[in-house]
Amino acid sequence: MLTSLVRAVCRLGDRVLIIAHTHSAVDNILVRIADSQERINVLRLGSLDRVDPQLHRFSYEAQIEQIFSKHAASMDSNTEFEAIVQKSNVIGCTAMALSGGVGLRHEALTQLPEAYRFHYVLVDEAGQLSLPMTLGALSCLAPGGKFVLVGDPNQLPPLVQSEQAKYVSTMKEGLDVSLLKHLIALTEESSDVNLGETKNNETKGYLCDLTLQYRMNEPITALVNHVSYQGKLKCADQKTAKSTWSSEQIDSLEDPIYSNKLDHSLVFCVTGCQGTSSCNEKEADLVAKVGSGFISRGVSPDRIGVMAPYRSQCGVLRSKMAVGIEVNTVDQYQGRDKSIVLLSLTRCWAEANNGRTRQSKHLLNDAARLAVALTRPKHKIIIFGCNCSVEPDELSPISRTLHFIREHCPSECIITPIEK
Repeated sequence: MLTSLVRAVCRLGDRVLIIAHTHSAVDNILVRIADSQERINVLRLGSLDRVDPQLHRFSYEAQIEQIFSKHAASMDSNTEFEAIVQKSNVIGCTAMALSGGVGLRHEALTQLPEAYRFHYVLVDEAGQLSLPMTLGALSCLAPGGKFVLVGDPNQLPPLVQSEQAKYVSTMKEGLDVSLLKHLIALTEESSDVNLGETKNNETKGYLCDLTLQYRMNEPITALVNHVSYQGKLKCADQKTAKSTWSSEQIDSLEDPIYSNKLDHSLVFCVTGCQGTSSCNEKEADLVAKVGSGFISRGVSPDRIGVMAPYRSQCGVLRSKMAVGIEVNTVDQYQGRDKSIVLLSLTRCWAEANNGRTRQSKHLLNDAARLAVALTRPKHKIIIFGCNCSVEPDELSPISRTLHFIREHCPSECIITPIEK
């Protein structure tokens, strides 16, 4: 959707600045734009070691080499930057980079002459950006331009470590509330007040729910609707709804772990109760074994994503995983997607309390973080973890996820113990 929006704007001769919380989110949009057949001059700002290799040819460094090859060393640094910016109709960088700093060229974007400012500033992952970080991009907007926020309020909010900053006495909310969430809250408040119908509609006019999605197939969409989205998400078309991962070795894929049948899109591998440690060697061994199993069945490693809620578990997983399979925390995967996702819960997500089993402080008992994890896969997700049960009135996000798999998936999708 965002790629189509940018292409349409460029056809009108307008210029677009794309910013996001993470490098990967910026790159996801720019790669698709760069791959299109349309003539769009793309500039990617950022350290090359953080930029997708497919975009290195659009980097400032690559483009400045082209200019120097034509003009030798006759241009100063300000002139060279202006020349590159002026010929680029799509520029992408992270919000942090745009906020500037000593020695960073990105700050020059905020000082562009009015004629070269942007008709559109597109903020992806807007739900992850703090209010000050988001508003900084307004200085790049041309008079009469459009400031577009795109994000998911159900997923992770801005990261604010200071508890004091989360609760500012002069504001209803602190710095951990994004501009996107502020706007949504304003709409909800206006709906609760008896405004005139016309005025109420005007208040809602700047918000649009994007309920159609092109990523997840039907079973995964049903799961995330149950856990986080109250049934609002819909597959955009039948191709998305019925999509599964493909391999040349279809005949060997009857095992539900490796099966590419639509009914086997959700799998839970029971690994036993692991306690409360943020590292789990046994579970990491199992995840690595399954990852290698997919590769041996013809799946390219870059189509497999491995996630865990804890950095220490990610370190263990990386040491065991086959080359080419990406391992990251759930937080780091926000804004990304993979065909197949292997999710290591790592530790027990419930704890005993006066004879009853209740939810623990497991990171994935945070509904926003679990929503991120469950919305990364396109075709299949395999969850590795313990099979604890909880009281009906103590259903945590993880518990609701596992209950859904038990109730709505074939019995063979609950695997205990895992042996293959």
